[in-house]
Amino acid sequence: MAENRFKARQQQRAAAEQERLEQAMGTVLVPTAKQETELLQCHISKELKGKFKAYCAMNGLNMKEVMTELVTGYLKDNGAL
Repeated sequence: MAENRFKARQQQRAAAEQERLEQAMGTVLVPTAKQETELLQCHISKELKGKFKAYCAMNGLNMKEVMTELVTGYLKDNGAL
């Protein structure tokens, strides 16, 4: 039980550090606690969602943050940001 809490804290710290680095470099627009967020829904295959969820879990990533990074990158690549 203590091992799970330790691992969870490690993952939280690593995610927070990664977020700080990306924001400092200006590469990702991650919503902060003060920013208002909205729900974005879309349909994808169950297989794709399962693989995405598993990948994020195995790598200690937050799905919302990864999706935000992907959308931000897409908008930058297409001149919308």
